[in-house]
Amino acid sequence: MAKISDNIKKYRTKHNLSQTKFANRLHVTKQAVSKWETGRGYPDSSLIPVIAKELGISIDSLMGTKRIKKKMIVLIIIAFVLIVTMILIIPKVVNYYQEVQEYNEFKEEIENIIGLDLPDKGKLVYADFEDWTFYGNTIPIHQMSYLVFTSENQTITFENDFVDDSRWVGIVDDGLIELLPINIRDYATVGDYYLIYNIDTDTYNDLSINSGAYSMLFLIYQKDNNRLIVFDYLIQFEGGN
Repeated sequence: MAKISDNIKKYRTKHNLSQTKFANRLHVTKQAVSKWETGRGYPDSSLIPVIAKELGISIDSLMGTKRIKKKMIVLIIIAFVLIVTMILIIPKVVNYYQEVQEYNEFKEEIENIIGLDLPDKGKLVYADFEDWTFYGNTIPIHQMSYLVFTSENQTITFENDFVDDSRWVGIVDDGLIELLPINIRDYATVGDYYLIYNIDTDTYNDLSINSGAYSMLFLIYQKDNNRLIVFDYLIQFEGGN
C-alpha cells in the first residue's frame, strides 16, 4: 500500500508542481512539503482535503485506502461465495457419504446372509412399517429395503453367481408362501429370483420348523431393475414338526 508521503510526491510530480509552488498553493513552507514526502512529518488533518483537491485525487487515493477497500470488497465477495458454496455443497457431500455408508453396511449384512458378493456401487432405499396397521393389528413387517445396483459389470457377476446358487428359486411354491405374511405375498410374483431366510434357525426356504415366532427375511431380485428387495418381518408360524 502506498503511503501518504509517496502519494503526495507522486501526484505533485505528475502535475509538474515543484515543492515550492505546491507549498505556496497550500500556504505552507517548502520544508513542510519536504517533510511530508520523506515521511518525517504528516500534514495537519485539516489540510488533507485541500491537498487531495490540489492534486486532483480523492482523499482515499491520497491516504492510500482505495486499494484496501477494493481488496476488502474482493475478499468479502470471495468469502461470501465460499460460505454459500460450503452451505450448498457440504450437506450434499455429507448426505452422499451417509448414503454410501448405509448402503455398504446393509450390503455387508445381506452378503453375510446369502454368502455372495453384492455390487459395490448402488443405492439403499427403505421404508419403515413399524407404525402401520392392518385391520387393527400391527403389520409384522419391520422394514422393506431396496438395494439398487448401479454397476453393470458387477451386477452381471452377481447375477451369474446366484443363478448357480440352489438356494435362489425362480418360483415361490405354495409351501414357502406360508412363510410370508399375507401383506407381502403378492411380491412372490414380481421378481425373477427369490430366497426366504430364517434368521433364528439360519436356514433357507425351509418349512421343517416348529410352531413359533421367527424373524425372517424375504429377498426378491428383479433383473430388469437391477434391484434386490428385502423384507424384514416377524411371522408366527403354525405347523411344521
